This record gives sequence, structure tokens and C-alpha cells, in this order.
Amino acid sequence: MSSLIDFIQPSKLHWLTVPRYAIVTVPFMLAGGSGVAGQGPVTLALLIIAALGFARLVWFKLLPHERARLNEAKTALYAAQPERAISRLQKKLRFAGAHYQVKRAALLAQAYSWQGEFINAHEALSERGTQHLLPDERLCLQCAWAQLFLDVDNPAEAQRRLAAIPGQECTENLGCLLLKAELALLNEHFLPARTLLETGLDRCKAPAERVFLHNNLARLEALLGRKDTQLRQLQAARMAFNNAPRADLTDIVHHNLAIALVRDGQPEEAKQVLREALAAGDTAELSHVIAVLNNHLHAAREAGDAGWIRNIYAEFDRQLERLKTRTPREQLALDITRLRMVRNDGIPRTTDNYPELIEHLLGRLAKPLPAIPESDRVAGLVELRHDLSREIETVFSQAGSVPERLAKLMQGAAKQLLAHNATIETYLSTLSPKLIGPLMLWHRYRTDADKAQIELAEGPDATQAAFTRLFNHLCEKAEWLAEQGTPQQVIEAWLIICDELLDYHDQLPPNAQPSWRKQYSGLAQHALDQATKHMESIKHHRQQIDQLIGLAYFNLKLRNDRAAAARWMNIVNTYTPSLEHYATWLREDYAYVCGVLEGGG
Repeated sequence: MSSLIDFIQPSKLHWLTVPRYAIVTVPFMLAGGSGVAGQGPVTLALLIIAALGFARLVWFKLLPHERARLNEAKTALYAAQPERAISRLQKKLRFAGAHYQVKRAALLAQAYSWQGEFINAHEALSERGTQHLLPDERLCLQCAWAQLFLDVDNPAEAQRRLAAIPGQECTENLGCLLLKAELALLNEHFLPARTLLETGLDRCKAPAERVFLHNNLARLEALLGRKDTQLRQLQAARMAFNNAPRADLTDIVHHNLAIALVRDGQPEEAKQVLREALAAGDTAELSHVIAVLNNHLHAAREAGDAGWIRNIYAEFDRQLERLKTRTPREQLALDITRLRMVRNDGIPRTTDNYPELIEHLLGRLAKPLPAIPESDRVAGLVELRHDLSREIETVFSQAGSVPERLAKLMQGAAKQLLAHNATIETYLSTLSPKLIGPLMLWHRYRTDADKAQIELAEGPDATQAAFTRLFNHLCEKAEWLAEQGTPQQVIEAWLIICDELLDYHDQLPPNAQPSWRKQYSGLAQHALDQATKHMESIKHHRQQIDQLIGLAYFNLKLRNDRAAAARWMNIVNTYTPSLEHYATWLREDYAYVCGVLEGGG
């Protein structure tokens, strides 16, 4: 009787209520009763059912058709085809067990994350609760959650997920080990990260596993400034890759190795590495070709080689002509992304009809096509407005005035963006607070909508209200990130406030600038102080080159503090960065700071 009472405790009721456990427990209990009643055949049948249920629970967690479906999805992911993986996993599978559902959720989240669809990834994992799972299933799901939170720039939540996993259990699982090492690298705990990764190398023999381990060791060496050791680790990753090539690993192996080779003065070897990357995947697959060409472009920018960059753009054109079959969504994304890339890389436009091009793109963004989600249209409008503003700045600097047609296009784009205000607010209200990356993206869209409101405001009261709304939103975002984000995210948020305040100040006529400074100088100084404080909390700054330049620039513009500017620029110069990776405006800020510090400003 006492054992029965113990069995029906709340913590053990799942053995009676959850089907995968009840199929073992209930027949076994009934068999006991039928045995006492002398019903031998019934008892035997019930015991067979219980035994089969136990075998399914412990030994046959995946049936052949379940394993085949998961392998199909993995094959698609390894081929860098996440859409195909998603399609296979979404197809209904008959008689699917709980173990399959956990594995499916983890793979589905991985595929969605690969495509940047983090909301869908979050939903895929949320469908599977963590209660009443077997230990290996719980580990799989917690690792999937941790990886998602790393992908959405929330390492604190990833750390909390991994903290629930016993240390030894995590170290014995490669996925968990890599996640722990990644978090150690992000927190600049280099010795624990090295210990984990080297432990993995001692234990793991599969080529793909060794690729990840060598690559992360290379990242560690790069953070420590050990370039030769970094290069050796990347070459080891390349050798492991060649033993079992996978298209999904080219972004890891070949991209990082090409950049390192360029920095080591071996651009021709870098080009050869990237040619290997193209051959490793399906050259008829648009996403693979674009990914490899983007990696070529990164390496060319790192080399500062204008000829190489031009050749890559020519190759882009050839490949896009060859691979013409594209969805409306893909084509729109390509057209808008191309505007930004061409401007940043200084590539001459293939047409002089810039206004007609913008009008055409605005027309496509205005159409509510089912094939193009509203979120894509909002993102496209923000990108288009950014490029249009850069075009207006360029024309104004050359001609001293803005053509009426460009001004009307900017106004039209502003009205079109404001029509999506409800969508922007909906995303900000409904997204999980833990999805920091997507939330930051929608905060960015709201900032641009606030700026559009300023552009369209009529009268001083409406304009002041629009400015108040903009800076209230920006401050709220910065304070939210100070609570939940990383130091890098917080620095970026405060620097954006500095940038917007200074940009609007410089747009005002000289007689209006003193009143602007009187109203907003305190906020500007506070924002710069906050950005400085958080930058000082970071030991290694290789990933903050743009923010360091920003700190130097705003110390000069807001405080005329050459000593502070020189301090941040000295850190920048220790990394000898290639500024070709960054937007034109950042390169201009860098040139301005250098000019002032060298006595020319």
C-alpha cells in the first residue's frame, strides 16, 4: 500500500497520465490484478504490451521512419538548404513518438535560425515542454534553447539554460560543450574555454565536430592576438573539413580562414580557399552561391583591394543572370541589399536613373503580396530610406540643394513606413522579451518611423512632440538593454542617441542650434558617459572597432576632448582594422577623427 501511495505522488503521476509512460505502467498494474484473478492469457497479453511500451521508451526511441525523416532534414541542413529541411520537418509523420518530436523541434529551430526567422524558431521550441522528458531529451531541448538565445544575442538566457544541465553531462555532449565554450569566449573567460575545446578535441573524431572545435580555438587565439596559432587552427579545421565536406560549414571554415590569410599577407591563397568553398556546395543553389560570394567580398574588403571587389560584383551579376529562378521575396531582398552594398563599396551604379529605381522599389513595397510578408516590407522601407538619405546627402554636398524629386521620394517613403506603425508596435508588444536580437531590429524600425514622423510634422508643436517621442523611445531602449543586454548592445544604444542628437543639431540653421544644445546637451553628455562606462567594462575590443571610432568621434564633437578621442583611437589602431568592412559614414567619421588628432581639424 505504501508503494502505491508513493507512486501516485504528484511528481510521479506522469507514469499514469502521459501516454508514453502510461503504456508501460497501466498494463503492468492491470497484469498484476489479472494474475491474482487467475486470468493467465490476459496477464500475458498485458505484460507483452508493457514490455513493448518499455522497449519503445528506452531502447527504440526512434523508429526507422522517424530516423529517416530526421536524417533527411539533417542532410538538407548539411547541404545549406534550410528551406528544404523545414519543408521535410513540417510534413506530418504518422505514429511519431515523443523522442522524435523533441529532435524535430531542435532541428526545426536550427533551420529557422539559419534563415533569420527567430520568431518561428522560438515557436518551434515552445511547442515542446520540458516536463516529463528523458534525460537525453531534456539535454537536447535545453541545448537547442541555449543555441537560439545565443543566435538572438541573449547570452545571459543561454547561460541560464545551460546552468540547468549537470556539468559532467554537458561536457560529454559536444553540442553542450561548444555552447559552454562559446559563452566562456563571450565572457572573456579564455582558460575555461580552452579547456573545454581541447577536451573536445581529445574525445571527438568526426570531421565536422573537429571543424567546430578547431574554429573556436582559432577564435580564442585571435582574441589573444596570437595570429600564427590562429592560422594553424584554421588550417586544421580546413583539413578536417576536407575529410568530409559539408556546404553548411563553408561559412565557418573558409570564410574565417580567408580573412586570416588576407591579414597574413596571402590574398591569393585566400582566393583559392574561397574557390574551394564554392565547389563544396551546390552551385545551382542561389543561397550557397550568394553566401560564398559574400565571403569573397568580406575578404576583398579586408584586403582593401578595389580590383578584387569590382571582380566580385561582376561575378555577382554573372551568377544572378545564370540563376534566374527566384521568388518575389528573394528578388526584392537582393535588389534592396544591392543598393547598400554598391554605395558602401563605391561601385558605380549600372544605371543613372536612381529616382526611377527608387520609385519602382517603393511601388513593389506598397503591394501587399502574400509572397512578401509585411515584416519584409517594413525592413525594405527602412533600408530604402537609409539609402535615399545617403543619396540626398551626397547630392546636397555636391550641388548645395536637394532635387525636388528626391525630396518627394523621401516624403513618400516616410508616409509608406508610417502606414506600418501598427505592425511595428504589434511586434514590439508581442515578441518574447528574451528575443533581444529581433526586438532590437524592431526598435530600429520604430526609430526610423519616429524620424519619418519628424520629417512629416507640420508646425513647431508637432515637430517638438515628434522629437520628444523619438528620444523617449531611444532612451527606453538603452535602459532596457542596460538591464537585459550585453555591454556591446548597451554601448550601441547610447551611441545612437549621441548620433541622432548631433545629426539633428547639424541640420538646423546656425541661429537655431544654441536652443537645441540647451535642450538636449544634458542628454548627449549622459549618453556619452554611459557608452564610455560600458566600453571600459570590456577587456578585449576587436569586435567593437566601430563603437570605439564612435566614442572618439563623439568625444571630439560633443566635448572637444582630444585626449579621450586619442585614447579610443589608440585601441582601434592596435588591431589595424580594415575599414572597408564598414559603412561609408563610419569611414568618414574615422577620417575626421584622424584629421583632428593629427592637427588638421
